[in-house]
Amino acid sequence: MQAIKLADLNNDNNLDLVVVSAGIRNVAILLGDGAGGFHYRSDFRGPANPTAIFVEDVNGDGLSDVTLVDLSARTFRTFLGDGTGSFSPADPGLVSLTGSSIQIQDLNWNQRNSLIELIQIGHSISINANYGPGDIQNIINYTDFPNFFTGLGDFSNDGHIDLAIGRLLNLIKASRQPSLRRNDG
Repeated sequence: MQAIKLADLNNDNNLDLVVVSAGIRNVAILLGDGAGGFHYRSDFRGPANPTAIFVEDVNGDGLSDVTLVDLSARTFRTFLGDGTGSFSPADPGLVSLTGSSIQIQDLNWNQRNSLIELIQIGHSISINANYGPGDIQNIINYTDFPNFFTGLGDFSNDGHIDLAIGRLLNLIKASRQPSLRRNDG
């Protein structure tokens, strides 16, 4: 995968670039100057075959972190940002990924983003809560539906992020509704 994510990595209100190059395991950080230009800040070694990249605050310190998912190796790795555009590897945690799609969102209001995994083979979704550095625990597994895709949002207007689960057939037949799992906080 070759990917680019945009985010303010050094808190200067300018968009910066995270550039992932597959095969050479390189992640480059380019800081934006606010006038459309970018300059090299740093790079670090990522996973061999990244399949997803997220730029989110995962440890609750208010700074952007980079999480790279390698589904072929069933792993993810988070690099913690220091607010200047530099990143250092975090504890990889104890979760082994088995899914085919990953999303990151703070589901339990602890200011730490959790991992939501779509596992197509076993028709399940796994939610791995982030309780702090090195403390990622599997808390919920939904296994009662054949799934295809997920969406996150506050569908019930209660201030909690909910999980919508659909499948390919739902896209074709308008009469079918996606499954909704409401978050009770």
